[in-house]
Amino acid sequence: MFRLAQITDLHARYHQPGTSRLSERRSRRMPELFEQALAELRARGADAVAVTGDLLDVPGYILDHDDYYDYDRQFWAEAIEADYRLFRELLEAAGLPYLVLPGNHDQIAIMAKVFPPQPVVELGGYRVVSFWDRDFYAHMPRRLSHERRLMEQVLRDDSPPQIHLQHYVITPELNQHWPHTYLEGAQLLARLADSDRVVLSLSGHYHRGTELLRHGGCQFTTAPAFTEFPHPYRLYHLAGDEVVMESIDLLAQPREAGRPAVFLDRDGVLNTEPSWQTGPEALRPVPGVGRALRRLQDAGYALVVISSQSAVGYGYVTEDVVDSVFDRLARFLWDEARVCFDAFYYSTGAGSQACHPRYAPIDNAKPSPHFLHAARDRFGLDLNRSYMVGDTAGDLQAGLAAGVTPLLVRTGHGRVTEARLADQDLAQVAVADDIGGAAELILAARVAEPAAE
Repeated sequence: MFRLAQITDLHARYHQPGTSRLSERRSRRMPELFEQALAELRARGADAVAVTGDLLDVPGYILDHDDYYDYDRQFWAEAIEADYRLFRELLEAAGLPYLVLPGNHDQIAIMAKVFPPQPVVELGGYRVVSFWDRDFYAHMPRRLSHERRLMEQVLRDDSPPQIHLQHYVITPELNQHWPHTYLEGAQLLARLADSDRVVLSLSGHYHRGTELLRHGGCQFTTAPAFTEFPHPYRLYHLAGDEVVMESIDLLAQPREAGRPAVFLDRDGVLNTEPSWQTGPEALRPVPGVGRALRRLQDAGYALVVISSQSAVGYGYVTEDVVDSVFDRLARFLWDEARVCFDAFYYSTGAGSQACHPRYAPIDNAKPSPHFLHAARDRFGLDLNRSYMVGDTAGDLQAGLAAGVTPLLVRTGHGRVTEARLADQDLAQVAVADDIGGAAELILAARVAEPAAE
């Protein structure tokens, strides 16, 4: 019996600042959860572990070599390498043989320095073949050149039964909303199914995962993404050409479940205003913001940024540029106080002034509570004990609509907003000079709460 574990699509960041734009991807929790999963796998008797791509969440503007703004590429290259080395240390400490291959969110050249390719490895009586495929035009996965020749070679070999690993999906065809399956997926499926050599083919990339699907003599499956709750992984029990698949969920509930949150506007609250229409080099944090957020995080609050980025809709910047500003802010926060927000959300609509109809809708923009409710539903947050900190009436109204306590800061547009509070039925809203003062009010109110009986 050979027991092969599969963990895929971690989308991790630690030395890299920030977190994924998609809040369900728990990038910053990945090191601790990965270490926990490896410990469980050892206890379950795993013989080896395969990490089938998207180990890291490298931002698109770095992967695409975008040079329109100053993204500080040298910093990112060093942070990416440090993250790969962190996960290599975790794998080495687990004491299991491991195979790591890239996905479309990995920086392949840096990854190969830390995890040199292992195209063919003998493990537990099986020949395990790893394919370092890539996506090309329009993000379509392809098996080309070196990887195609590797496949042709191993399918000709008289060898032990084979297990094939790749990031992208061979079957089923899953390209309706995003290219998950190889352009030549049908051909790859036929070659493996008819080979009489390959007994199991494992993929990642499609975050929902698939069941075990038999075609000819081979079984195909895609594991669900480890980055998303409940942080699932797989354990395959192999004996000859027989495969039994075990799916395990690491957590029973999100780590944030039941916690209160501090929801935060970005521009004017965490950083100064000019950064909203340009790239990351313009960002200037409000003095003391990192220390204030660290105090809130240490007190048990989840930190969720809710921002209106209508500059996208107006045509000034793209979503990738907005992400880069969030990442630069996260870098400041980490350098100052070793703190990062747990998630961020932003609207992009510009209404009648939109540069294109796709950016006209503003139904999810503040004062709508849309994103506060989205975070509540995603993480199981307790809104009754939560706060919304902002510098505009829309921020405060969004908090009220969500059932959280609004707090106004005088930075950004705050002083103008303060002068008009009574005119907008917001006269009872507490006011602080800045985010540091807001943190003081929140923590003081928590101390003053009556003890639970």
